[in-house]
Amino acid sequence: MSSPVEIVKQMYAAFSRGDIAEVMSHIADDVEWVAEGPAGMVFTGVRRGKVETMGFFAAIAQEHADPRLEMTEFVSQGDSVASFGRYEATLKRAGKRVNSPVAHLFKFRDGKVVHYTNMLNTAAFLAAPGATTSGLVVSFSPANLNGRRYAEVLQRLSQVTGIPPAGGIFHVCYGEPDRLRVLDVFDTMENYQAFARLLLPIVAEVGIQSGPPEILPVHSE
Repeated sequence: MSSPVEIVKQMYAAFSRGDIAEVMSHIADDVEWVAEGPAGMVFTGVRRGKVETMGFFAAIAQEHADPRLEMTEFVSQGDSVASFGRYEATLKRAGKRVNSPVAHLFKFRDGKVVHYTNMLNTAAFLAAPGATTSGLVVSFSPANLNGRRYAEVLQRLSQVTGIPPAGGIFHVCYGEPDRLRVLDVFDTMENYQAFARLLLPIVAEVGIQSGPPEILPVHSE
């Protein structure tokens, strides 16, 4: 079995070539994935489980062009690995290149990552001057969502949370009868993640192949 440091290096190599499936193959189903930073940033916050963690990579892909991650130092102790380096990317909305020192912490169990913490200079990645975030849009395009499954999800959700949920600003289900899509607007990432922890297990139980969400900020000038 590869050592924790070797696995971390494999994950970085996969990320650099855009192979997120390879990255996810090293992550445990019950992972806790933490990206430190303010709530208005779409890739920050605490995610739990592989489905939520996919949202982190989806947010990075939506926000950053030509990302480059170079990790130069690795410190390993038992089942934990700390790594240090630099991350740079072009912010798509602002059109500017940013560069930040970065530190990551990985914790392993049985060869899989069960905890991850990401720390970087988030101030460098905030929106372009003059624009402020005022919420986030979350959209799902499932492969098999129809009216029956949608109704069942709503019925089950009503048993565990209020409708609309805390922080929910707008919700719409639309599209062809056998290929429905869902779009939600939330005020903060924290409120969306709290809702997702209730929603995603229900979606899986109903048999909906949700796939990773597209998460984008709402902006006001």
